[in-house]
This record gives sequence, structure tokens and C-alpha cells, in this order.
Amino acid sequence: MTTDETIFLTGFPGFIAGRLIERLAADGGKFLLLVQPAFVGRARDEIARLSSAAGASADRFRIVEGDITKDKLGMSAADYSAAVNETTSIFHLAAVYDLGVERDLATRVNLEGTRGINRFSRAVENLKRYHYVSTCYVAGRRAGLIREDELRHTAGFRNHYEETKYLAEIEVDELKRELPVTVHRPAVVCGDSQTGETAKYDGVYYLIKYLLMQPKLLSLANIGNRDVHLNVVPVDFVVESIAALARDERAAGATVQLADPQPLTTYELFETIAHALARRGSFVTVPPALVQKSLAFKVSEKLTGLPRVGAPYFFVKQTYDTARAQASGRGRRRAHAAAAGRPRRRQGQRGAPDGGGDFRRRARAPAVDQLRDRLQLFALPEGRRTPARDHLRQRREPLRPRDRAPRSRHLHRVRQAPRLRPGGDRRADARRRAPLALQGGVRPPDALRALPRLQGLRGELVLTGALTKRRPARGQEFDDPRRRV
Repeated sequence: MTTDETIFLTGFPGFIAGRLIERLAADGGKFLLLVQPAFVGRARDEIARLSSAAGASADRFRIVEGDITKDKLGMSAADYSAAVNETTSIFHLAAVYDLGVERDLATRVNLEGTRGINRFSRAVENLKRYHYVSTCYVAGRRAGLIREDELRHTAGFRNHYEETKYLAEIEVDELKRELPVTVHRPAVVCGDSQTGETAKYDGVYYLIKYLLMQPKLLSLANIGNRDVHLNVVPVDFVVESIAALARDERAAGATVQLADPQPLTTYELFETIAHALARRGSFVTVPPALVQKSLAFKVSEKLTGLPRVGAPYFFVKQTYDTARAQASGRGRRRAHAAAAGRPRRRQGQRGAPDGGGDFRRRARAPAVDQLRDRLQLFALPEGRRTPARDHLRQRREPLRPRDRAPRSRHLHRVRQAPRLRPGGDRRADARRRAPLALQGGVRPPDALRALPRLQGLRGELVLTGALTKRRPARGQEFDDPRRRV
């Protein structure tokens, strides 16, 4: 992106859209943000935060009231004319991201809304790129390897979300003949790999919340499947990937799957979360057929907390090819190595991908691997931190008492944080040396005693896997606006 570009973006103030704007603003340019009238107030507050975080002037961000489901995107004649004349790049993220959405609503927003953006893109005079955010699940009920250059199929769909996103991508794909279009297909998007911040609890969080009900008991029986992978990618990886592809001219006309090339199976994912919450793995594995049938009953949803609309995704036998993403990732290795804090590998060295491009490795490190580490190793001592797969290839022995980190009640249930007292004692000093539950997140009650700036804060601590949120008491907020709930 350059300072003379004007970006037209939909989906703001959504979770991914907000983070993408913050990332793109670092490269310069101006932003026209299409916002529904009901969300204008929230959008203004978010712009104030984004401009402060990115060190950018608020004048660079302009809110345009509209609706993608209406004629001319619901904009006034003056706003529509200005958008057509000024826009150089389009990022279309607005959609209904709900697996249980009704057909009419999904069709109106996901399909008809995309058609409206397509008409707008044809009218833009100086369009350099049109970015459409789709999903890997346009593959529907297909099985096996899903390639980036494959789209049309007759396998059917599990819900109206998949179907309408598929139909919308077909129309965007046909637009590639006329305009420079890049289609981004992320897998299951979860929270930030560094802070755990997320907007909603779905996907992998369903399994985390299930185990949180009774960690010691429910972790005894693994309900996962050794033959099924759940492809999870952190939101910061998705945002960085879209920003990188926006700068890569070779991505014009391409469809790129933003997925983990080596995802965990649902069995391994269950074991990873079980180690984090119960400090041990499972003892038995429930037959997959029995799990799938039992989760189809209405009563199962009430007992387990696993929604029936989301349960089928734990049995989807799909893997996603990222070959095109790897080819488009040339030049990302240097930035990735600097972010990871290690020397950059050169061509010909051990581990360097053939033909250049580091997108396949970029998908796993540091974002996905750090997510796995945080899911698994909440309270293990620093010296015992190892990748998740090492614990899954051979049965891990229980930690000896001297190796265990101090237990904390927050790992099991939602608790009310105790009133924090100033000062400290020998036990507080020992806790100060213990590893924190989540780097970059909110500290557990024991560790809070060692942080003077948080003295006196009271509230509720909520732990759900990779995310730790603290809901402040009335009238109290965090110093860091990113952690406000």
C-alpha cells in the first residue's frame, strides 16, 4: 500500500476488519469504511482507538453509512460518486458468519451483498485490486485434498452459510476475467496467537468450553478422531497474510487458502486441551461413529454445550492445499524470521522450501505453533515447554510434584477474583517467579499480587483455552484498551 491509495472496506467494525485496518494503516493510505447505520457509533469509537494504535491521523478514516444489500450499497448519491472516483482497492469482508443462519438472511447478505460489491467494483475507475474474503468451507461436503484452484462441485453443503459463500465466490471468480481479483480462503479463525483476544467463542472454543465443565472427568474419554483434522488459524496470521498478498502483484487473479498445512487431528486437539486443563491426556477413545450419532441429538447440545450446527466440523475429512499460497509467499521469509527472532534460512540450507516462498512454514510458525503451546502449556515450568506434538507421539509421564507449577483455581472454573492486598510475603515471591498463565493476557489471581499497577482491581476471571479475559467490576477498566471487554 502507498500513501496515495484509498481503500474501500466492508465488514467494519467487525473483529477481522478492525485488525486488518490497523495493519494496513501502518503502510499508509486513506480508508472509506462502509458501515451500517446501527453500528456508526461503535465504528467511531473503534476508529479513535485504531488511529491511536497505528499512530495515524483520524482524518485518514472516513465512515460512509450504507448497506451492501441495498442498491448502490445504500450510500447517498454523493458518497457513492466519491467512492467510485477515489477508491483504488476494495476489501470485502462483510458477511454473516453464522453456521445456523437462515437461508433468506444468508442469501441476502452473503450472495446479494457480494453482487452489490461486484457491481461497485466494476464502476470504480482506478481499481488496482479487489480482495474478497471467502472460506475454505466453500468445499462443502467434499472429502480429501481441496486445492486452491478448485471451486465448482456437486457434493452439497452442511448449512446455508457454506452454500451462500460458495455461490458468492463463484460470481467473484468469474469477475477475475475483467478485474484484478484476489480471493482469500481462511480456515477456522480463532483468537490472536499472542494475546488470545477473540470476538466470539465458536470452532475450537466449543471443545474448550466442553472440557472446562469438568476437566478431570471429561478428559478421561477422548471424543476426537485420529483421521479428521480441524484446521485452525489465528486471526493475526490471517490479517498478516491478507496484508502481504495485497502488496504482492502476483496474487492478482489468484485464490489463496490461508490454512495450516499440518493441522492437528481432532484427537490430538482434544489431547492438547486436556493436557492444558487437566495436566494429563485421555485414557480411552470413544468410537467416532458413536460420538457423531450422540451429538446429533438435541439433548446432547444441552448436556455438552457442543452445538449441533458446529459438531459436523469435527468430522470433516478435508485437507487444504496451500501450494499457491506458498508460491505467493516469496519475500515473506525475511520478515517472518525477524518476527520470530531467528536467522533467516537461505536457499539450499536444510529446511528451506524448494523454489522459494515460505508461506507453508509461515502458516505454522509462529502463529499456529504458539497457539498450540498456549492451549497446552498454561502452567508448566519454563524448562518443560515443548511443542504439542512431542507429547502426543509418546505418552507423557505425570509431572513430579517438584516440577509442577503452583495450582490456581482459575484453571478449572470461573471464579471471583479475591480482593488484592498491597504488599507481599514469601509465598507471593514464589508466585512471582512462577510462569504466567498466558503471555500477554490477564494474569491469574495469584500472579496479580505481584503486579502493583493492578492492586485493588476486582472482577471475574474467565478462562477459555487460548483466551483469558477479565471482566472488570463496575467503573473499572484496563490500562490497555485492547484488553477491555
